[in-house]
Amino acid sequence: MSVKRIIYQIGRFDSSIDEKVNFEIDDKPRSGELSSLALKEHFGEHSKVILVYPVSILLNERALGAIRSKEHLRSFHEKIEGIASKPEEREKYIKNPWEYLREHPHSKKADGFIVIPSIGEFLGEKFSSPLGNIVLRILIDMIERYKNEPFDEMYLDISSGHNIYNYALAEAGRLFLTLMKLEDFLKEKDIKVFIAISEPIIGKPSSDKRYKIFKNFQLDVKGFFYFPEKPQRNNEHAFSEYATKVSETIEGEEDGKLKGKINDMLYKTYLFYSALKNNLPLVVYYLCVLKEYRDKEIKEYGYRYTEK
Repeated sequence: MSVKRIIYQIGRFDSSIDEKVNFEIDDKPRSGELSSLALKEHFGEHSKVILVYPVSILLNERALGAIRSKEHLRSFHEKIEGIASKPEEREKYIKNPWEYLREHPHSKKADGFIVIPSIGEFLGEKFSSPLGNIVLRILIDMIERYKNEPFDEMYLDISSGHNIYNYALAEAGRLFLTLMKLEDFLKEKDIKVFIAISEPIIGKPSSDKRYKIFKNFQLDVKGFFYFPEKPQRNNEHAFSEYATKVSETIEGEEDGKLKGKINDMLYKTYLFYSALKNNLPLVVYYLCVLKEYRDKEIKEYGYRYTEK
């Protein structure tokens, strides 16, 4: 049976986005514009690459100027050229980055991408987001992809130089693994999560050198972790304020349902951990979730149990 793998990497945008780099994986030569694409080539079929773009990634005036002269990137440049010089175009991009990032040459070679909040100031635009929001956005994508198409191994390629986002990527992977261990601890399935990283590429990649990719740093986690957010109200919309804060950092139309997904996911997760904390029989929690009971019914079951 083939091993299904998913590879995450922080995307990049610079003057050399179209140049392939020579890598070496398990003593075998591979090449690609990104180390994650080289990993996909190495693993073969049943492997997917998901790129993670900070929303500010195209606000790079130097890179915008550098690709102007590249004929094969003309359509991409025409799409994004106004971002640097026209405030109205820049605002349009920030509100809906997917429309622009679909044209990124790396997006066309990957199997999907997501956009995360940014931190910092770029072309006069200031971005400020709690680190937890960035982690949560990546975590939600991991969970959704796993539920829609389960995979056996996940690789978090931290070769890109965006350090704070790489930390968020690794933290999301750790939380994802913890959740999967909780969910599958009575099953035989044992998902594995690895950190992958290439040798440093300083300046323009050398055509005479192969950069080794190290991919066997396996993450291990315990079965429990603290719940990061408490509900503001005692109902199924308990996390709506928090969900709104997360979703409004990216206003693209494709994330229009993100607030609802976050609210529902946090609510169900909170009920689960409340059940664990209060020693509620897990079968009660399980049955309640299946039948979509809410707080009132769950509390009623809990009271009946404790009275006995």
